[in-house]
Amino acid sequence: MASTTTPGRSTTDRPGPLLDVRGLVKDYPGQRALDHMDFTLREGEIHALLGENGAGKSTLIKAVAGAIGVDGGSISVGGTEMEMRTPHVARAAGISVVHQHGNLVTDLSILENVLLTEGMYRRAGVLVDWKRSRERVRQVLARVGVERKPDVLVRDLSPHEVALVSLAKALAGDARVVILDEPTAALLPDEVERLFGQMRQLAAEGIGFVYVTHRLGEVFQICDRITVMRDGRLVGSWDRAELDHDALVDHLVGPEKALAEITRATEEIGPPVLEVSGLSAAGLHDVSFDVREREVLGVASLPGEGSEALVEALFGLRRAGGSVLLRGKRLDVGSPRRAVRSGVALVPRDRQAHGLVPDMSVRENATLAATDRFRTDVVTRLMSRRSERQTLASVMKRLQVKTPSLETSISSLSGGNAQKVVIGRWLVRQSDVYLLDSPTAAVDVHAKSEIYALARELASSGAPVIFTSTEVEELVRLCDRVVVLHGGRIVGELTGDDLTVAAILRMSFGSSVDQ
Repeated sequence: MASTTTPGRSTTDRPGPLLDVRGLVKDYPGQRALDHMDFTLREGEIHALLGENGAGKSTLIKAVAGAIGVDGGSISVGGTEMEMRTPHVARAAGISVVHQHGNLVTDLSILENVLLTEGMYRRAGVLVDWKRSRERVRQVLARVGVERKPDVLVRDLSPHEVALVSLAKALAGDARVVILDEPTAALLPDEVERLFGQMRQLAAEGIGFVYVTHRLGEVFQICDRITVMRDGRLVGSWDRAELDHDALVDHLVGPEKALAEITRATEEIGPPVLEVSGLSAAGLHDVSFDVREREVLGVASLPGEGSEALVEALFGLRRAGGSVLLRGKRLDVGSPRRAVRSGVALVPRDRQAHGLVPDMSVRENATLAATDRFRTDVVTRLMSRRSERQTLASVMKRLQVKTPSLETSISSLSGGNAQKVVIGRWLVRQSDVYLLDSPTAAVDVHAKSEIYALARELASSGAPVIFTSTEVEELVRLCDRVVVLHGGRIVGELTGDDLTVAAILRMSFGSSVDQ
């Protein structure tokens, strides 16, 4: 079925492939990560690459970018078959990857970041030609709509500007193929639209974008075509107009998987279990609320307006004043160590930076907060490996973590499975309070449903759950009640029929729900 996916450009008059991947195979010990995978990107196209975590997207991107070798198949750029032996070869071919967590050095300037890979202009091959270097950076910044001066430090930029400067860095290397991995994770809706506007403009100039995201609404907003992977294989490629949301989800999860229904509590909500009174910290002002038995409490705010500060204060990451009671007993959350000892668990927003130790195994990451539970001698600090493995096997089975073994490096797991290990750490610890700070960020739709079900299970078992999310729809569907913060203060509470996306957004922007 032919469809018009971008104004003025039909599916029948597009140019030939800019990037053409054919029959790509990549094997790891005991696992085939890519199984004769095909992918085609046309010039001037924005093409969504979708799949559950573990579907093979990251492996495909690494292969195209020259970060890993392959065991079969071919990669062609502009009609020329190439062997992507190194990232340098890929960059020379015009392929650039903008990673989810950014590819910028925060303590360097925009200029230094943009020219970090390509190198500064030189005079006589030795001295830096600052004038030419600045002019080059101004040119690429203008292409992406950034009006900042080249000497501004990256740490002083907004998340939206960081995303665009990362894009400018790709363009500085004359990229023809730009792979964007979850570029909107930290952006507000208007910032997302600004980024999309720049992408459309660059696509009109002939640049091809591979767009990786778990936000399906964005796919229908920005992408021309959609490719879905599952288990390292191609499920299919479609023009955007050929799919709707439900059909796309069916392709992503496969007919053999049924997504768990996201529902609010079916049991009667009980009395308060966790009581917070007058909590104040950096970015947080006199916050009071409670969490009740069998309840998942949502905490909503715009970035920097309080939700992240609240979670960090409750875990001892921010020095705070006020009172926190668990079943009438004061909780000591003066530091993360004290918070953990008091029974507080945190699944952080950025699992890579704050949740995982990449050089450790699955086992070591999962028992990080509960080593004392398996210690057999406080003096020699010997551990009971048998008890540890039995406990971990039970928790990993409960969470359906897919890993070759408990000794597998955590860095080899997909995003969804790694997130389950972070959650499992606190199940091993048997925590009393769970702070789930955007736990579904950058995980696939099936892993999301499993995390939702776990949040409900924890609440039903008597462990209070505080849940934050960058996706407002998620709060509406999962949480029994939502408190909304603006300027570090609670500006409203929503429940029942009043709990809607529009109401949360209005309050988040500081407006009355009745407006």
